[in-house]
Amino acid sequence: MAIITAADVKRRIIGLKPYLDQADALLKADEGEESTGLTGLINENIAAATARFERALGACLEPTVIHQDIAEGEVQGVDYDLREPALDWDRRAAVSLLQIRLRRRPIISIESIALKLSDDYPLFTFPPEWYKDHVQFNLGIVSIVPVPVGDAMLSATGQVMYTWLTGRMPYPVMPQLVRVNYTAGFADAAQDPRLAELRRHLANDAALKTLEDLRDMIPSGVSLDGASETFDTVQQRLETRQAEVEAFLAEWRESNLPAPLLII
Repeated sequence: MAIITAADVKRRIIGLKPYLDQADALLKADEGEESTGLTGLINENIAAATARFERALGACLEPTVIHQDIAEGEVQGVDYDLREPALDWDRRAAVSLLQIRLRRRPIISIESIALKLSDDYPLFTFPPEWYKDHVQFNLGIVSIVPVPVGDAMLSATGQVMYTWLTGRMPYPVMPQLVRVNYTAGFADAAQDPRLAELRRHLANDAALKTLEDLRDMIPSGVSLDGASETFDTVQQRLETRQAEVEAFLAEWRESNLPAPLLII
């Protein structure tokens, strides 16, 4: 379920109600009795706007179960919501402390972290005690801090296990070696007052997409029931709102995403 509704989007373009009514009638006439009309079109644009925001912000707007390590028999949509590629291992950045930067945030929980060369070649599964108290939830960063846990701490030579394992690898960077299963997203984004601005701009973005669709459905410059608005005027509003949305996304990224890591 999206964090905004079609009603939230309609509220932002209610001044064009004659156009909205005509578009609703056109859609229902074309699609038949099962048509949801303009509401269906708006819901499609809410989904598109949500996907764009999640990409731009590196976030999940709703709780999302993400698996990089897929067990045999697991089914997307049942056991997890989203499948991601495994993360790269960079030994140069893990001399003293291994930090894993996940693609989606905020983190709700970490289910497992493992090193695997392939599905059939596992190397090591990190004990939860090594990371459960070292998660930067908002930034999406997990630190691995080895502590004595049975035989998981040391190899036969007395070295830390994951350092011993990766030290035997021939290259400093190993692609798609680190596999993390985790859950990310905002617990109550539809109601959380701290996310009111996000919801507003998300609704604006969905409204922009809806108005773009209306331009293709209704002749330019048409006037209905005395409405003085034309789509030439609407275009100016579109450009202003679009600039506001892009400014919000840029400000959010600057405030909530971790600084880029440069290895020299």
